[in-house]
Amino acid sequence: MPNTKTEPKSSPPKKRGFFRTLSSTFFDVPRWVNAKQYVETNKTLYARIKDSFRIATPEREETFEAAIHRLKLSGQDLQERLAANQRGLTIMLVFIVLLCFYGFYLIFHGSITGTLIALAVIVLSAVRAFQYSFWSFQIKNKRLGCTFRDWLQRKNVSI
Repeated sequence: MPNTKTEPKSSPPKKRGFFRTLSSTFFDVPRWVNAKQYVETNKTLYARIKDSFRIATPEREETFEAAIHRLKLSGQDLQERLAANQRGLTIMLVFIVLLCFYGFYLIFHGSITGTLIALAVIVLSAVRAFQYSFWSFQIKNKRLGCTFRDWLQRKNVSI
């Protein structure tokens, strides 16, 4: 008696055309330009830019006296740090003035690209000068958590 059961036939693999195979393997433009890495780099850059506009929350809430005790600083250490910050501020301000002169020289006798680079260095130097000034302000006030507005108005300065 013949076998009446029919076994299901497996479907043959789909054949891809020559041009489809060639275009998917040889002409793989996203792989050529490393599109995955490009997307990941842009996500990281976007996240860092977004984080730079957020106000950071402090890791710990402490007073100036508690910070001095934790770091084991003496009055002499504070005076040395104050002097170092003021020295750094003076150096950065002199550097900024010299860069301004150099930037003006580049505007008239150099190139625009050099001027833009000098401007970028001026901005970075100004940020560093602000940092030194702000640290000095906090040491003079013996207070942590000062705001930019406090620094700008020079509130509660006691030398």
